[in-house]
Amino acid sequence: MSDDQLAREQAARNRRKLEEHLARLKAQGGLPPKEEARGAEAERAEAKQPPREPPKQPPKPPGWEAWKKAHAGRFQTVQPVNEAQAAEEADYRILEMEPGASKDEIRRAFHHLAKTYHPDHGGDEGIFQAMLAAYDRLMKAV
Repeated sequence: MSDDQLAREQAARNRRKLEEHLARLKAQGGLPPKEEARGAEAERAEAKQPPREPPKQPPKPPGWEAWKKAHAGRFQTVQPVNEAQAAEEADYRILEMEPGASKDEIRRAFHHLAKTYHPDHGGDEGIFQAMLAAYDRLMKAV
């Protein structure tokens, strides 16, 4: 089932629960009056109140105008991150290699580093597990 279908079903369940809750309140006589049923008395009370003022803008920090003038027109472009490519580059860095290596080069680099970082040879188990996972991913990708 897709996320869209799950969201629609959840919305329908929520709607049904709300309707059941409102029906129980109505049966107990606990429903608040509707907006249109408030009558002329409520309208007169609202008419007596002065209109609300829009909220005030917060003050600008000191030096804002100078900063704005100094940095006006400077924009930075943000490049979207290709997560698969970034993960593959990280795997190459873990194995201390340049991207684009062949399967044989990947295998040689892994075996060379495994001699240093294997837990049986006094290496760190966490580093070795990361190397092993990177090796597996790269061998499947190449």
